[in-house]
Amino acid sequence: PKWIAFNRIENFKLSGGGVFNSQGTTAYKREVCEKHDYCDSLPIFHVNFLVCKNISFEHFTVYTPRESPNTEGIHIGRSNGVNVLNTEIKNGDDCVLIGDGSKNLVINGVTCGPEHDISIGSLKLFKNEEPVDRVTVKNCTMTNTSNGVRIKGWPGAEPVTCSNIHFEDILHCENLELANIEITYSGPTGPAVSQCLKVKPK
Repeated sequence: PKWIAFNRIENFKLSGGGVFNSQGTTAYKREVCEKHDYCDSLPIFHVNFLVCKNISFEHFTVYTPRESPNTEGIHIGRSNGVNVLNTEIKNGDDCVLIGDGSKNLVINGVTCGPEHDISIGSLKLFKNEEPVDRVTVKNCTMTNTSNGVRIKGWPGAEPVTCSNIHFEDILHCENLELANIEITYSGPTGPAVSQCLKVKPK
């Protein structure tokens, strides 16, 4: 079930205020979902942009307790021209999650915390994933997050291209230094194979 779903629409604007309380705490006790059929189609995103074009999302607030599992804030996948602006996300997982096939994205003025970060990926989880291209993340604030911004991938049979990524003015990323970079995979199946070109901090 979904609170609100919009499909196959053009030139639509929704404005105003309100609160959706999904009573998510009732689901927290249902652990080890993979062993039970009651977790089929379990929603894990507050907002999911999938195969969208030219969408702006502004002045939106997400709040879930830090200990709440699998509560991704905003997920963007296989979409073109999505803008997430002036938004605050407090949740128990990734703040903004950018999936494969996404391009021409702007994440500007977003506040994240206290859990994870703004993340591109995980990539290479599935076959035939599409490239990620032209993503700008700027003027964002991370409060007590485990990471700031990251590009995350898994080893797979097919490479995934991630290009033209721009991170700028990310606050509370302290003691950051890029030097002698080595990319490794900490999972059980071996090292990742990755290539970084023209990478520099700003």
